[in-house]
Amino acid sequence: MNRRSNLRTALVLASIALAFFVGVIVNHWLIRQ
Repeated sequence: MNRRSNLRTALVLASIALAFFVGVIVNHWLIRQ
């Protein structure tokens, strides 16, 4: 695999992790409201 492909894969994984993290925070915030 070339470096650009690895960078793209890392970016996709980071985006998924960030979306999951934000979703969990929003979920907890809505429960506390």
